[in-house]
Amino acid sequence: MEVAIDLTREDIWQFDKFLNFRTRYGQIGVAASILVYPLVYLGFQWAISQALGESLLRFLIVTALWIPTHFWFWKRRVKNALSEKGSQVGNQTVGIASDRIFAKAALFEEFTLWQGVLEIAQNQDYIFVFTDIYKAYLIPKRAFSNTSEAKAFLDTAVSFWKVVQA
Repeated sequence: MEVAIDLTREDIWQFDKFLNFRTRYGQIGVAASILVYPLVYLGFQWAISQALGESLLRFLIVTALWIPTHFWFWKRRVKNALSEKGSQVGNQTVGIASDRIFAKAALFEEFTLWQGVLEIAQNQDYIFVFTDIYKAYLIPKRAFSNTSEAKAFLDTAVSFWKVVQA
């Protein structure tokens, strides 16, 4: 069973978010980078502004603008980390067989035996076949004609994977 996919920078961004929000460690890291670090910095800024007699309103405006700005910089950093000439984005074929999952593109071919798969997960838009904590085959559900095809692909992958887990 194979599916042709076209991975975009947005897909890689969605995968990075999925990774960061799915584990407790990732959630703490995101919270720290978006909330704690800025609040400590802004706390110092507030103390300085109070010493200089500046308004609390300025402090609140800067604080309110920090979180979306930080999120935007995070998204930009992830998307810009990918090379236009690299192999992560673009047209690929991802397939499953009874003994492996594989991916092929113009610049690479790879496969992983089901014994090397740690987890199979999904969200509303993607299927993730994890081969390591931060590495997965990323399959957008939009690549399938309909939801029943995506479900059949996922169910088949899970059944192949569970056979080797037993």
